[in-house]
Amino acid sequence: MEADSELQRIRSLIANELEFVATSPDGWEKLYRDGHDGRFWEKFLPYGEMQGGGPESLRLLDPKSAHEKYSIDVNL
Repeated sequence: MEADSELQRIRSLIANELEFVATSPDGWEKLYRDGHDGRFWEKFLPYGEMQGGGPESLRLLDPKSAHEKYSIDVNL
């Protein structure tokens, strides 16, 4: 499978602009922080029914949700 432009952009953001923060307790999602504005982004696999979960995706997480899910200090 070839990565489309959206997937290429996600991979570029993760490699060059987002800072890895934590992995979810179940190991399926990863939390990143944007160094420019401090927002939290979660990498997840949206298609659990597909082999490997399908192509990765990013979603914005508010600080409270990031704290609750990943047990990290987000300066609430």
